[in-house]
Amino acid sequence: MRNAIRALLLSPSMLALAACASYSTIGQKPMSVLDQESERSRPQLSQSLMGAEGFSEAAIQKVLSSRVELPKSVSVAVIRLDEGGGFMPFRPFDDAGVASLYKSIEALPKVKRVIPVPETLVGAKVTYQSLRTAAVLVQADMVLVLKSASITDSRYRMFEKNQAKALVVLEAFAMDTRSGVVPFSGIYSDTAEVSEQKDDYGLYEARLRAQLAGETKIFTKLTADFGQFLR
Repeated sequence: MRNAIRALLLSPSMLALAACASYSTIGQKPMSVLDQESERSRPQLSQSLMGAEGFSEAAIQKVLSSRVELPKSVSVAVIRLDEGGGFMPFRPFDDAGVASLYKSIEALPKVKRVIPVPETLVGAKVTYQSLRTAAVLVQADMVLVLKSASITDSRYRMFEKNQAKALVVLEAFAMDTRSGVVPFSGIYSDTAEVSEQKDDYGLYEARLRAQLAGETKIFTKLTADFGQFLR
């Protein structure tokens, strides 16, 4: 997926061809009654079996034959990464969109609180272990990790307002802090188009607003899927 996003970032012409898509754990084929009964009979996995060098063969077999059961109500830590996989720097211009995302997640029936994770808790090098450690430090039952990438383009018009368009792709996954297993994941894409406003500092700001509008649309899809998963 990383290579696909990099290629996307290098191809502005894809803006005109890309279609909105959403693929997540929720979109998988539903289990049959027999499969559901079989799933409930599997032993519960309550701790991580990953060692310093990864999973042993015995640990792999145990993880794949066990199930993850979440608490009746969960606290969710949220970590946002940039396009390169590192921690996303502070972006005051998208404060409204992020606040809306946090409120939407917090409003889900099984979520008791949402915890924004500061960069200093994750560290300069983002790894599976550093993400889990950050969730432990803030005492979160789950950690929701988001990484977005985007490309933007603009259209100059003589007698009408200039237009800006963005294609945004977002990868997301939720890790169970206790077991380290990832029971929810998704890849989303959407587009948004806006007009240049009088108070914009050129088309750059219009492109930025288009990007944020695309992210907001994706956040709505993500929240719906994550809420369905928790149910």
